Amino acid sequence: MVGDKLTILDRMPTGDIVLDEALERVARVGQQASIRTYLRRFGVRALPKMRQSLNAQLEQKGLLTPPTPGPTVFGLLDRRHVFGLLDQRHIQRERPEFAAIGEHLRRLVLDHTEVETHAAALLLLFAWSIRIRSIGTPVATGIYQFFTPAEYPQLNALLRSLRRGDSTLAAQMNPDLYEALRAIAVVVHQLRAQDSAGA
Repeated sequence: MVGDKLTILDRMPTGDIVLDEALERVARVGQQASIRTYLRRFGVRALPKMRQSLNAQLEQKGLLTPPTPGPTVFGLLDRRHVFGLLDQRHIQRERPEFAAIGEHLRRLVLDHTEVETHAAALLLLFAWSIRIRSIGTPVATGIYQFFTPAEYPQLNALLRSLRRGDSTLAAQMNPDLYEALRAIAVVVHQLRAQDSAGA
């Protein structure tokens, strides 16, 4: 990554259906382009298909159960999402894979004893996201579901510092990787804001 430009170094399939589809989409743009240009490939038309692929993959692994008819609010299914994608009522939270995500995040946020790359990426990606969705019963979303309300202030403080560009995490991990992850997170936030405003 140089400036706001990303370069694709390896186009070989990873074996993961969702990741390979994402790689194929960005590869169509070209070997090098701005982060914004690459992310625009995941627009309104692409995301539903990728979400279906992700759900199918997680169901196959036993991490997500197939959706069942649920209560409605004004004729709409009362859906509560984790990470903005998955219906929380069907997440298999007892699975060790799900618990491991929370453990990494909690050590990073509360104990400052570990900077795991995937946990840092999640924090950056959701630094601008909301805490509660209130369709039906209010429910914590995104990374907030891994913390108790009493821990929200500490989490919020770290997220605020990330939004301001605090470099504490960069000093604890590969600085170039941190800057790339943060740049992607910033553009994702900007694109979400534009889409919400109808831009």
